Amino acid sequence: MIRLLLALQLLLTSTYACTTAMNCSLNGLCKSGRCVCDAPWSGIRCGVVNVAAAAPGGAYGWHPNVSSWGGNPVHGDDGKHHLFVAEIPGG
Repeated sequence: MIRLLLALQLLLTSTYACTTAMNCSLNGLCKSGRCVCDAPWSGIRCGVVNVAAAAPGGAYGWHPNVSSWGGNPVHGDDGKHHLFVAEIPGG
């Protein structure tokens, strides 16, 4: 029985241990054999996204809500990320 438990522990340890950020789905870093996930990621391999309810009101700061389509995030010269979308007339 003890051998079985030790074998199971070895299997679980080797299954969940990481060696590079690739083992952490590129959503975190591998530190001391464990994935340290970037926000909003979680899970043993940083493959689960944490989601929350959307804030009430319109999207993109508009009220009433404005429908949009597409979205191409770009990294600006200001060091921020920007998302450009196409607005659909009439919502």
